[in-house]
Amino acid sequence: MPLQYVYLLLTVVVKEGQTVTEYAEKAGVPQTVMTRHLLEIGDRSRDKEKGLGLVTQKADMNDLRKHRAYVTTLGKSTMNKVINAALQRALQVMPKPQPPKDTGQRPDSDALSLRPIVEHGKCRA
Repeated sequence: MPLQYVYLLLTVVVKEGQTVTEYAEKAGVPQTVMTRHLLEIGDRSRDKEKGLGLVTQKADMNDLRKHRAYVTTLGKSTMNKVINAALQRALQVMPKPQPPKDTGQRPDSDALSLRPIVEHGKCRA
């Protein structure tokens, strides 16, 4: 799946029910490009062939010229797979945590305290 389709799917997952124009503005692409991408990841492609079925578009009941995009069950499942794959990859490339070096010095108790002290309505660390 092309990366722009993954990005669009993530965008729809995060904010369902937007129009093509709203998604195009958010992504910074022309409306025609967004229409084509939504069709490709939707029920059927612009060539009237079967699409990926990750989103579905429904007519806006207040303005039938507009269509709003919603994630399908397959789209949610696919997004979960993408997120899990990205997390697994991130774990592979992240450096392993190193234990702190023992310097033999006693730690400063004030430096370890993260709790703010509130006095007279003012907060100081």
